[in-house]
Order: sequence, then structure tokens, then C-alpha cells
Amino acid sequence: MNTVRLPYVSKIKYKGKTVCSDYQLLGNDENALTLALGHCMSHEDKFLAAFLRWCGFKGVRSVQTRNAEISIQKYQENEGITDLEIEIPDRIHLIIEAKIGGGIPKECQIDNYIKRLKNTGSKAKVVILTKVKNNRTESTLRKKFGKRVEFRTWSGVMELARKLLSNSSHNDSTFKVHSFYGFMKEVYNMSIDADVEVWIVSLSTKWKAKSEDISVADLHVKHCFWVMGPRRAPRALYMGFRYNGHLQYIGRIKRIDYGLKSSQIGPKIATEFWEKKYEPYNVIRLEKLIPFPKKLPSGNLHSRHVYCDIDFLLTADTIIEAERLTKKRREKINSR
Repeated sequence: MNTVRLPYVSKIKYKGKTVCSDYQLLGNDENALTLALGHCMSHEDKFLAAFLRWCGFKGVRSVQTRNAEISIQKYQENEGITDLEIEIPDRIHLIIEAKIGGGIPKECQIDNYIKRLKNTGSKAKVVILTKVKNNRTESTLRKKFGKRVEFRTWSGVMELARKLLSNSSHNDSTFKVHSFYGFMKEVYNMSIDADVEVWIVSLSTKWKAKSEDISVADLHVKHCFWVMGPRRAPRALYMGFRYNGHLQYIGRIKRIDYGLKSSQIGPKIATEFWEKKYEPYNVIRLEKLIPFPKKLPSGNLHSRHVYCDIDFLLTADTIIEAERLTKKRREKINSR
């Protein structure tokens, strides 16, 4: 396999670490990755053409992408905001929904995206870009939307950039692809291990409903959700609940519902915990919760939420130790 040598980009350091790519200054969340991807495609016709072919648009050549319009976070009334939108007049219309952690867009959201596609048939698609594939969700959405919806992974995007770089001659202008590949390789691929991380949150057994004897912790466990309010969506694919001093359950995130009214959270009793005056709420929906297989104390965490790799949770003596080992692993990888 051909190797890719990353060019020297800059001498700047960010938070004490050498910046491997200009894109690293954007951060490492969904917005940063989407901005980096869109910016790179806007400057590199060959990369954009290769990306479109990868998404199922056959026969696209780089010369045809020079009049492409690339929009990031484009708003349309009653249809929401798209993460990334690519239009080539009278030829292609692509909407990309980008995710780096848990959560797949709801059917109604994809339905709105499809309604705003200007072209028909093979010329228009919605692509859901995720860290890992969810075959069950993919199958469900394909049954409803057919070939109008495609699924791709961020690792596939990185491989696409690597192939383009390895096949390019010295005369090709691929500076932005180099920078983007460096960003993906050093920042995204190594420091955001969403598929092995568990986002652990604290719940209270003392906060109880007025009408019946049920705590907020019991409510979350019973209905497999977590009300996160205005918090940024977690990057992890898994979530853990801890209370009474121990990690109690873990579960896989299946989707995130945004902007809900108190009455839409779930059971009627939820309105006793989350009042109308604090609306709207964002709610993480989980698959079946699994009791954690060992008694793992929290340590000195108090109410703080933490990210821990699953192998450390299984081997450490406390959650706070698992968090420390996870951070140490990230620092070691990023210092290479």
C-alpha cells in the first residue's frame, strides 16, 4: 500500500501541542469535521469529484465540479438546517447529515431533506455520514426511502483522501487534501474513539416525583432515555448511568430527539421533573440498558460527566481511574 507523507504545515501550537493541520484549529466535533470536509472539497476539484462518485453519482469528473455550490449549515424554513449540501446545477444535489457519535437522524428529518432535493432519481441523494455503521437502522431507512438514502463512514472519507494523495503526482495541487488527511488521521481517527467510549452521567435517587414514589434515576432506567437539556450531543456511541456511588447500567445510543416539549419527553410523569418553562429539551434515546457486570465505584467524581473506554471500565477499580487511563491513552496517541 502506498504511504502518504504529510507536508510541513505550520509551527503553531494549540494548547501546547503542535498543530498537524490548519483544520485542527476548528476543533474536533461534528461541526469542525463538516467544515473541514466542505472547505477541502471547495478547493480540490479532484477530491470533490471522487467524493461524489463514492456517494453513488457515477461518471462525475473534476471538470464538472468547478461550478459546484457547497453550503454548510444551510437553513430552509420548516425543513431545518443541513450539515453539508452540494449542488451542481441540473446535475447533482447531495445533502449530507454528519455524525461522529451516537444518534441517527429521525425519519421525519430525512423526509424533509428529500423534499428539498431539487433533482430526482440518481441525481439526488441524502448521505448519512457516521463513525460506524448501524445495519439495523440502515435497513429500516432503506425500506422507506430506497436509493435516495446512502450510508457512508468517516473512515471511508479518510481512505478516499489517502488514495487521492497516493495517486497524485508532484504537480497536482493537493495541499488542502494533505491538510484534511492530516486532520482526520491525527485528530479525528485517533483522539475521538466514539465506538469504544462510554459517556457516563450521574443520576439522582433523591429527586422524586410528587405524584408517585419514583426517582429521576428510576425513570431514566425504566424508559431508556436521558434528558440532556441544551447540552452538546455526546460523541460516544454508548452511555452509562451511575448513581448510589456505582456505575449501574450502560446502553447504546440509538438516536437523539431535539427541541422537545416537556410533554413529548415520554411518560406523563416526566412533566413533573422537567417543567414547561425550561423547554425545549433534547433527549437521548437508548437501546436496552445492560446492568454493568461488576460493582464499579464512582470514585471522587461528584456530579461530573466523563468519557471512559470500555476496556478500562472493565479492568479499573473506579470510574475516575478509568477516566484517567482513557485520557492517558489519548495523550500518548496524540504525542506520536
